[in-house]
Amino acid sequence: MKRVRLFFQNSRKGRALVGFFSVCSALLACGCVVLATMAGGESLSTFFSRISVAFYLPPAPGAEGESSTPSEENSLFDPQQEVFPQASPSPEPSASPSPLPESSPDPDRDVQSIEETQITGSEVDGFRILDRSGTSGLDYQAEADAYKADVPRDGTPVILIYHTHTTECYQMTANSWCYKDAANRSDNPEETVVAVGDVIAEKLEEAGYGVVHDTTVHDSPAYTGSYDRSAETIRKNLEKYPTICITLDVHRDALEDSDGNLLKTVAEVDGEKAAQFMIICGCGEDESLGFPNWKENFRFGLRLQENADEMYPGLSRPLYFLERVYNENFTPGSLLVEFGTSGNNIQEACRTGELFAEILIETLAGAS
Repeated sequence: MKRVRLFFQNSRKGRALVGFFSVCSALLACGCVVLATMAGGESLSTFFSRISVAFYLPPAPGAEGESSTPSEENSLFDPQQEVFPQASPSPEPSASPSPLPESSPDPDRDVQSIEETQITGSEVDGFRILDRSGTSGLDYQAEADAYKADVPRDGTPVILIYHTHTTECYQMTANSWCYKDAANRSDNPEETVVAVGDVIAEKLEEAGYGVVHDTTVHDSPAYTGSYDRSAETIRKNLEKYPTICITLDVHRDALEDSDGNLLKTVAEVDGEKAAQFMIICGCGEDESLGFPNWKENFRFGLRLQENADEMYPGLSRPLYFLERVYNENFTPGSLLVEFGTSGNNIQEACRTGELFAEILIETLAGAS
């Protein structure tokens, strides 16, 4: 026996015979498995598919000593799926906005303080409204209840966001002061009302509304004539997208107190500061203003104001109602909205853009 063992281990002929016998044994075993598989009703194509896939799939849950349930085994291969399914990329976590920097003033430049305030106003017939319209006999609640709109949420362009005063900007620091000679306008859209419009548009699109955000600059290099130029922008967009039924002119206010301090309007929502917003509704009893359907806008504004007070009390200033047009005569859902003041910082203004979009979504959903 020792000679036989040495023959198979050390001689070339012996090793060849071992290899030959191994191949024959493997073929014989495979044939037995095939016959057993066919006897069990499984086709050869399915059998070989299962065998080939096993080379690419990760080990079954029981490979490292854990028990594998039948359901886990069955999920390893589905002939209706690709052998190498592409894994969906994990969603990028949304980064929280970085805190704005604080700095010390240059002693060689004059500064003015920025003071926080919250403008609440008083109720008139159940609504916080500053009525300078000259109209009489209006029932605010009845007008708000009369607001109806059917605005589709299928991506069709239905909302236009634009900026008559496109270069109105915000503070870019968290300081409680600013330089007196600092510009309150900017050509950088990341510092202006355009950034607020971007936030509103994004939230509305997430809710299914088709939005056109037109960032055309209308107030630079010349401020005079801004509304004439933005009216032309509205016309061009209505011609291109005739399904638009709501236009929002996004602005920023500017306020100072009697001591010369810059005022910023602030509300706290979920422990976070946000700039107050103010809806401006025009009207036109005078036929020369060409504003016969102003009540449609007014109803829209009242309903928004009502929902804002219910959803985020203190976030909105009183609705400003006056006899002006402000390019609100193009659609039955046109409004001018002021987001904060020149004393608010960009984060506070953009936060309000998010909240305003939520209020608008709620208002449109309940108006059909």
